[in-house]
Amino acid sequence: MKLYLFPPAPFSRKVLLAAYERGIALDQIVVTPFDPEAKKAFRSIYPIVTLPLLVTDAGVCMPESSIIMEYLDLITLGEQLLPRDPVQALPLRAFDRQGDLLLGATQYLAFAMRKPAELQNTSRIETNLRTVRETLSMLDASLAGKSFLMEERLTFADIGPICAIASLISDGSIHGVEPWPEVHRWLERVTERPSWMRILEESKVCALPPGFAARPK
Repeated sequence: MKLYLFPPAPFSRKVLLAAYERGIALDQIVVTPFDPEAKKAFRSIYPIVTLPLLVTDAGVCMPESSIIMEYLDLITLGEQLLPRDPVQALPLRAFDRQGDLLLGATQYLAFAMRKPAELQNTSRIETNLRTVRETLSMLDASLAGKSFLMEERLTFADIGPICAIASLISDGSIHGVEPWPEVHRWLERVTERPSWMRILEESKVCALPPGFAARPK
């Protein structure tokens, strides 16, 4: 299977974290979103040009991080990230959707807060920061007395929110999660895992281009 991705991007990291936790080997093909030639080549494979994209051994294109994560979980043996029972899986899917909502705010803030002050849309920035704060408060309440969001192990529920929060901090959109102590402990717990350490190491070879942070969205 081939995985087209950009390793520093949080949606790509969702898939990598799921794959590494499940011990799945993928043929990774890095597509740099800022390289016109790379995008042109990728368009011949998937015209919509969205990352990440999994291409199965049968040649089926499978987009969207959560769908890819679930597919990888279904085709492998061992402890599942997502329960096979559809009803039991729903609460985990709900946390994944919360994570994607957070990722939407993450992507906007990564650009908007690095523009010159006179070009910033302060109202929209505050709206997205409010989404971040409210989501972190919800996650903090959900984590009370637990090591992870749904079980005493990392599952489908944890992956999206963790990738979003890590990006918010590394981008400088927020300065940490200390106001949310349960989230803080959970973030430390996940980011100390070998799977996350591997993701960080691999991301080092994919530096953002100069001036990228100031580009308008």
